[in-house]
Amino acid sequence: GFTEPSTLMTMNRRTWLRTTSASLLAWPGLAGLSSCRKKEGPKLDLQAYQSDIRKVIKQHAEVCASAYRNAWQKADGLKAQIELFLAQPTAQSFGTVRESWTQALLAYMETEGLRGFTTPADTMHRRIQAWPVDPEKLDIAPGKPRSGIVYDKNALPNVTPERLVALHRPSTGDVFIGFHALEFLIYGVDLYDDGGGYRAYTDYTKERESSRRARILQELANLLSQDLKQLSDAWHPAQQGNYRAQFMAKASTEALQIIFSGLISVCSNGLEGKLTRALASGDQRDEVCNFSDTSLQAIRHALIGLQKAFSGAAPGRVVAGEEQPLLSLIALADPTLAANIDSGFTSMLAQLEPFDEPFDQLIKKENASARSSLNSVAAALEKQHGMLQDAARALGVRRGQASA
Repeated sequence: GFTEPSTLMTMNRRTWLRTTSASLLAWPGLAGLSSCRKKEGPKLDLQAYQSDIRKVIKQHAEVCASAYRNAWQKADGLKAQIELFLAQPTAQSFGTVRESWTQALLAYMETEGLRGFTTPADTMHRRIQAWPVDPEKLDIAPGKPRSGIVYDKNALPNVTPERLVALHRPSTGDVFIGFHALEFLIYGVDLYDDGGGYRAYTDYTKERESSRRARILQELANLLSQDLKQLSDAWHPAQQGNYRAQFMAKASTEALQIIFSGLISVCSNGLEGKLTRALASGDQRDEVCNFSDTSLQAIRHALIGLQKAFSGAAPGRVVAGEEQPLLSLIALADPTLAANIDSGFTSMLAQLEPFDEPFDQLIKKENASARSSLNSVAAALEKQHGMLQDAARALGVRRGQASA
């Protein structure tokens, strides 16, 4: 769960958080939300507050740099643990690989809200976290003892990164690279009520095609690390001509549009979609991390990342006194809206905190209590989505949309 105290209390020159924290109530559907809301113009004199806006934009770039660097370092750690495991395969070293995969995924989930329209992550997300994965296309699955590219040498004659990338077509359901392809190769199919799958480490030592399976695992880990290094480099402050430099050169309203597009998108088709899809069916195959059963942790960390994006926090960085958090800029236009956005994230995290059962057990049709709570969080995300749209309008931002 989220135990880090909010860095909002360090905001310079702002004491608006003494205002009330509104309770989370369910809003209508998104279509009704857009039609019934009054589309007001900006509430802030944007020219008068250019200095504040530029501070927000700079802070967002710093948050992106820190968050993507952390995500890349965790993915690189996963790659290193896989190399150690393959060099000396044991049950213990394979357990460490599982733990490293989870830590890498959660670090990436904290960047979800930073995936704004036109950012490098907006296009690379389909390489990094495409889902769902069809187990039969990758490796042995229940009832399919010789399935997937591990066995099919016609589909994958040579195990190379180029061929794996060429096979990867998420739009047609062919997911062969990224976190969730790795997840299946590390965990296997989840057949258990008390946690995720438990693939035996001997799949990489004794089972048929173990050396080919190991090669695919290693190549996928290398690709993931390379992709996240690319995102880290894109936001690095010392890289000349990278995306960060282009972002900082944009007009204030365009930069704010990019920022808001990621934040708004992750609350709707991102997180809300991950919850509602699983709740609609009650089937574990519709949960985003259905092999490891870490879906609830993933959703929590995406919320934590959103909260950090608004306050200027990120792993490994300290919010400087002269910085301007996005939430404080919203507060200049509408203090109550800013307070409600902040309390909304805190409330959703508090609602998720008590759960310690595996997610596939929480979404079962017969688990009425858990489903009610999760539906409440989905409704809260819908409300948060609406409030973020209001905040964007209050700052004169036209809505952009990141890819799903």
